[in-house]
Amino acid sequence: ECILAMSGPYAKFAAPWWWAMRYHLPKQFTPTKAHIDKVDALFAKSKYVSGAPRRAYFPERQRGDNPLPEVVMVGQPNAGKSSLIKSMVSPKTKVIVAKKEGTTKLAQFYSIGNKFLLVDIPGYEEDDTRLNNSILREVLQRRLMVKHVMFLVDVRKGLQPVDYHRIQHLETYHVPYTFVITQCDLAQEWHLEKTLGMVKKATASDWKFRCHKEIFLTSTVPAVGIEEVKCYIAARCGILRISDSDDENTPHRIPF
Repeated sequence: ECILAMSGPYAKFAAPWWWAMRYHLPKQFTPTKAHIDKVDALFAKSKYVSGAPRRAYFPERQRGDNPLPEVVMVGQPNAGKSSLIKSMVSPKTKVIVAKKEGTTKLAQFYSIGNKFLLVDIPGYEEDDTRLNNSILREVLQRRLMVKHVMFLVDVRKGLQPVDYHRIQHLETYHVPYTFVITQCDLAQEWHLEKTLGMVKKATASDWKFRCHKEIFLTSTVPAVGIEEVKCYIAARCGILRISDSDDENTPHRIPF
């Protein structure tokens, strides 16, 4: 039975706070209604900007003197990057989602209220252990613009060897990142337990200095965990207030 195939009095067990207790996740923040309303209004103003095969074709403003901050979606093909973006942005915003792997061929840029950009990166293949001639490499080299990376992991696949290579690249480029486990609506409970174990072990490693300790569990149908991810992204870009003592590039929890 899928872990989200619940309704009626058992619907609460699909909530992120229940997952946090059931699977002993690091303490998760819960955005207030005011935070959610503010972020929803911002994402309602989203729009598709452009697609780019390499850095020279990135949006003009991002190549100028006053670029917008960026949050980048990283993961293997069919990890749910485009689906997650589609679930967050306005229904009028053009987002291509398909079951076929490798549908996203370009770096896709989405403006969120003209405050920051979401960047959908093509999925990397299992044998792609380098960043040579990679769109992701060109994005990460602009690390002053990249405020955060959301590292998506398909709950049914878990972390693969190529994912660990990508994690090493994020550490090399000093880019902060957070794990998002996707497609939980399609998972058996043992899928979730196995993948969570791998991700929790990865976040606990001493050498992963840029890894934030939060772990998000999401599904797009039904929509679970989406509001938390939206608020988290907004906070990483400075839209929501965080503690004055926190450095934006230092792993920490947001004190909602």
